[in-house]
Amino acid sequence: MNGAAYHLSRAIELDAGLVDAYNNLAQVLLLSGEINSSRENFLMALKLDQKNPLLHENLANFHLVGDKDFEQARIHFIAAISNGLDTAGIRFNLGVLMMDIFKDYRRSLIHFKRCIELNSGDHGAHERLALIYGKYLEDENAAKHHTEMAKKLVELPVA
Repeated sequence: MNGAAYHLSRAIELDAGLVDAYNNLAQVLLLSGEINSSRENFLMALKLDQKNPLLHENLANFHLVGDKDFEQARIHFIAAISNGLDTAGIRFNLGVLMMDIFKDYRRSLIHFKRCIELNSGDHGAHERLALIYGKYLEDENAAKHHTEMAKKLVELPVA
């Protein structure tokens, strides 16, 4: 067990109500490849605080990369938003799930548009929108607009 996992486990031993300790331990275990232990700690944290938006986001990411349960990832990203955490990253990930996994292009469109509202410089969201409009919704004007936006964002000088 690495140092972070040891100290987080020790904190939990001293106070089993530390939601953040379970959440952080779950992330450490996930990075160490301990999927089952990671899941157990996420679920314990969720049991203690079902409305914690950051916990829902982290659990969604666990389902994306840990156990590849994409439906649970979708559920937890939506729970994060419902509990007040609406970020460009969450919207982008939801857009990718809806587009690549569930093949629901209209819903992916909603999430990518919201991603751009939250972060107008999100190059990936513009690229995805261009693809959705051009390939799936056959709106060439919108596809061209988002392709141009994506190109402009790549050309911007880095500060």
